[in-house]
Amino acid sequence: MQNQLKSILAKQALSLLKPNMVLGLGSGSTLEVFAQMLVGFLRENPMPIRVVSSSDRISNTVASLSVVPLDQVDEIDLTIDGLDYVNLQTGLVLKGNGGALYLEKKLAIKSKRVLLMADERKLQFSYSPKLMVEFSPDFIEELNQLGFKAREQISDSGNLVVECPLKHELEIFKLRDKLITTQGYLDDGDFSGLVNEVWIAYNGGEIKTFKLKDEYN
Repeated sequence: MQNQLKSILAKQALSLLKPNMVLGLGSGSTLEVFAQMLVGFLRENPMPIRVVSSSDRISNTVASLSVVPLDQVDEIDLTIDGLDYVNLQTGLVLKGNGGALYLEKKLAIKSKRVLLMADERKLQFSYSPKLMVEFSPDFIEELNQLGFKAREQISDSGNLVVECPLKHELEIFKLRDKLITTQGYLDDGDFSGLVNEVWIAYNGGEIKTFKLKDEYN
C-alpha cells in the first residue's frame, strides 16, 4: 500500500513542473519514485528544467537530465521532498532519517517553495520519535559526552548521522538548545518554518494538501 501511495503522490507532483524552472529534489524512497517518474515524463514531454539534488542516489537516478550542483544555484523555484513526521496543527516538521538532512536543509533554505510528501503514517509522532542530527566526524568525543551514538551510516556530506530519541515532540526544543552549543554539531532535522505545504496520501488513495503554520518559531 505504501508503494502505491508514493506513486500516487509522485504522479500528482509532476503537474507542478514548469519550463525553465529550477527543481530541487530531496532524498528518500518517495523521492526515488518521483525521480524515476520525472525522467520518464520529461523523456515524453521535453521541457527545459534544471535539477538540484541533495542526494547522490537521486542525482544518479536523474543523471540524464540537466543536473546542477547545489552550490552553483542561488535560488530554487520548487523543492520536493519527503518527511518523517509532521504536526499539522503546530507546523513542526521532522526529517533526516535517510541521513541527508544537512543538504536537504540547504535545498529548503534556497527554495521559494517547499513541498513535502508523505503517507498518513507520518502524522503519528510514534512512527519516528527522534531528532536526527548531522555531526562532524572530527568531534566524536563531544558527541559521546552528549550520550548519543552515531549510526554506521555516513551522510552524503561526509558527516556522522546521529539519532536522538525523544519521548515527546516538545523535548526537541530543549535538546536543540543543547546541541547548538556543542562543538561538532552541524544541523538537525527540524524543518519547521521552512516548509510551505505538505501533501498527505491516505490509504484510500486520497491526497490532501495542508498549508503549514509555525507556532513554535
